Amino acid sequence: MAEKLHRDDHHFKIIRSDIWRLLRQERKDMWLVVAYSVVIGLLSLVVPLGSQAIINLVALGVFTNSFFVLCIAIGLGLLAIGVLSVLKHYVTDVLQRRLFVHTAFEIGYRLPLIQRSA
Repeated sequence: MAEKLHRDDHHFKIIRSDIWRLLRQERKDMWLVVAYSVVIGLLSLVVPLGSQAIINLVALGVFTNSFFVLCIAIGLGLLAIGVLSVLKHYVTDVLQRRLFVHTAFEIGYRLPLIQRSA
């Protein structure tokens, strides 16, 4: 029983080290996805805050230059959110492809090494 637990713990350590090795190789792209997500989250605050300000300005009947500047700023913020979302999805897709190819090559390397006596 203790031998089985030791063997399982050893396999878990091997798997954990392989996962960390994969993640270390893709560290740059993972931080890029995190950065895009943070910026998208911050820019997403533009929509409710800007919408509330526009509603207040319309309710008061104030149609000055600041109203139009606010509308343009919200539009540009939404455009930036869309562009950053597309970039985030592109980087995520490339990251997934690389991990899939790396995993496929790793399986292709290890599969012939499996002993058939098990």
